[in-house]
Amino acid sequence: MIRKQVYLLQSQNQKLKDLAAVRGCTEAEVIRDALDQLPDPGGSVRERLQAAGLLATMHFGDDVPTGQELAALEAELDAWLESQPGPIGLTEAVLAERDESSY
Repeated sequence: MIRKQVYLLQSQNQKLKDLAAVRGCTEAEVIRDALDQLPDPGGSVRERLQAAGLLATMHFGDDVPTGQELAALEAELDAWLESQPGPIGLTEAVLAERDESSY
């Protein structure tokens, strides 16, 4: 470990103390964890986009469709695509989904 001395605003100091208390750890651990969440300046574009909140990390759980369920979903998607009058862009797809979910 390397010791560092930093200057914090009063509000930052209070936030640090509160976070450490809630998490039940030291203030130094909160700072280390926060630094670990920041992108590596030499890291990949993907890591930097994720850190900026512009790219969501996909977490697959136990409910990922497989087998027949996956085939049924793919068939549903294929049928929907065939029902479209022409190629559909991302904007059109998002707007169509919003229209369907507003019911």
